[in-house]
Amino acid sequence: MSAGPRFLDVAQISKVQTQTVERYKKALQPLVTWLSDNSYLPENAEQMDDLIVEFKYEHPDCTRAQYEQLLAAVEFVFPRYKGKLGWNHSISKGWAVSHIPKYAVPQEKGLTTLLAVHFAAMGYSRRGIDMMVQHQYGMRTSEMLGLRGSDILLGIADNVLHKISTIILKLGKDVGTK
Repeated sequence: MSAGPRFLDVAQISKVQTQTVERYKKALQPLVTWLSDNSYLPENAEQMDDLIVEFKYEHPDCTRAQYEQLLAAVEFVFPRYKGKLGWNHSISKGWAVSHIPKYAVPQEKGLTTLLAVHFAAMGYSRRGIDMMVQHQYGMRTSEMLGLRGSDILLGIADNVLHKISTIILKLGKDVGTK
């Protein structure tokens, strides 16, 4: 039986963010518990591949996102398994094709305006303006909260009656996506 180290190397952990390591731990916990409860001890990538599929079928409430996070976590913790979980990746690709995403129903403009007015009346006018801008441009809450003064460019009006002609919001310009 060949065995590698029983812990993650510091250099391996340092290549990802702390939040990613925490997400991987959270994703792996149910699998590790299931393996332990059933006394499964996979000795190679093929056995782990089979067991992850079996785990998926025994946990029908597992979402596509959780499943893909689990695969990423297993491949991170066991670098030798990277690219060797063929059955699982095949399932993941098939799930991506057949998966119908659930979209949230957008809040109506009237309700947004009403809430913004209430926020302003309570002394939180900036929060009300934030809601209106967020609704108008379809921004995520994190995008709105992440805006800084330097991310907002006000255009100069050609017409004297209008003070501002355009507003440009620089979303994600100075920040990486991961």
